[in-house]
Amino acid sequence: ALFPQGQATHLATLLGRSLAQVNECETALALTTPVVTMEPRYRDAWIVKGFCEFTTERTKDALTSLEQAYSLDPEKPEIQYFLARTHAALGDPQNAVTFLQYAILNGFEPESDARELLADYALELGNTDLALEQYKLIANGKDGDLDAYKRYIDLAVGTPNHGLDALALAKEALQKYPDDSAALTLAAKAALAAGLPADAEKYVESALKIDPKNRDAAAVQEAIRKAGAPTK
Repeated sequence: ALFPQGQATHLATLLGRSLAQVNECETALALTTPVVTMEPRYRDAWIVKGFCEFTTERTKDALTSLEQAYSLDPEKPEIQYFLARTHAALGDPQNAVTFLQYAILNGFEPESDARELLADYALELGNTDLALEQYKLIANGKDGDLDAYKRYIDLAVGTPNHGLDALALAKEALQKYPDDSAALTLAAKAALAAGLPADAEKYVESALKIDPKNRDAAAVQEAIRKAGAPTK
């Protein structure tokens, strides 16, 4: 009523987008499929269609739709993000990594979600350095929390020659969470991996003093003991 010159295809696409947002994808597909037939260069209709095909596990159809949207607008981060997820679902983590990197570069939000997925796909490819880079950026970002530090440190301590990197980030975590038993436990784990068992013991003692029932800290203390370092 407000826009009498508006097109029915535009209305159908807007309705389809709204339905997709509340998981009514079958109805959204019924609306947007005719739209792309009538207007094959309607980018937003292809996006809604591809999103709904992806969420309803029509993965090959989703790839076709999203590739159409990408051909019309190769710099839109939402298209790149869902292309990445679709490639991953089809068993192609390399293309998933590529499109996620494009999406992040073009400002996809929330960025932390894209970086977490990028780390997952990088690990599938055996690219530990790329995964570590993502976890570090998440930890240092505006939404970074202690779990983000933990993901980085857990991966770093299990990767050759990254013990000191883990310890550096653990010390950053301690600046944010100085009296947190879990943060102290991460520092202990990282110090042990860096070849500094005496420092590890100091951290783990502090962690257990704050929370004597901290099982992770007790496990690190046992690892220190097995490494031959003195423990109290």
